[in-house]
Amino acid sequence: MRDRHNITDQTGKNDDFTTRSAAQALDIITTITDALKFFLATMAALSLIVGGVGIMNIMLVSVSERTREIGLRKAVGASNNNILIQFLLESIAITFLGGLMGIIGGALISFIVAKIAQVLGYNWDYAVSLFSIFLAISVSTIIGIIFGLYPARKASRLEPVEALRYE
Repeated sequence: MRDRHNITDQTGKNDDFTTRSAAQALDIITTITDALKFFLATMAALSLIVGGVGIMNIMLVSVSERTREIGLRKAVGASNNNILIQFLLESIAITFLGGLMGIIGGALISFIVAKIAQVLGYNWDYAVSLFSIFLAISVSTIIGIIFGLYPARKASRLEPVEALRYE
């Protein structure tokens, strides 16, 4: 390369080119993909936290709107655990349905991308693993439990007399 570029200095200080081995290129690509994985994992975690806070707010509004109903249920014999389980199940149901919609949307987008890639001549198969479906449902359910626990406990601790007076 130095002969072709008319460089007489053999020390490498005046080279106008660089060379890299395949191992060095692979290290660079690995570093970039690791950074992208970390970035995507961070974004996913933030999205889950924001979604969880949204679920918690929805459930807190539900508790405040249904305060009289909670008081009435407790007055006729519902225990704190009955109220807690009711609101926790509602939170889990909301996040489960959200997770199910996310799975359907992700599978649909994957299918469309695979078909477009096949039309463009690439050998790209459509695949959605059962593990990823199970993981998505599990994570959405856990988010429902974690962020639904505070509103459910708040509802279960209401005093029946105070709840029935609530306007």
